[in-house]
Amino acid sequence: MLAGFQSAGLYLNLELPLVAGLRLNSDYLSGNNGLSSATFKLLYPLAKDWQLGLGVQIAIAQGVIDPYQGMLGIYFH
Repeated sequence: MLAGFQSAGLYLNLELPLVAGLRLNSDYLSGNNGLSSATFKLLYPLAKDWQLGLGVQIAIAQGVIDPYQGMLGIYFH
């Protein structure tokens, strides 16, 4: 079980337009469990409903050996 009994928390999402369709997107999941993390990614439109994302996810839980993971994704909007 990833969250255990500490599964209640806060989820925040922020998206800011930058230049030429490029956007900065950020998510935050609070808590002291395996799901708590923050993500920061740049989103670029590929087609009408598709976006390319490149970013980083940072684990917030204590005791994580390597808290940073790279992210590369194609998102349907």
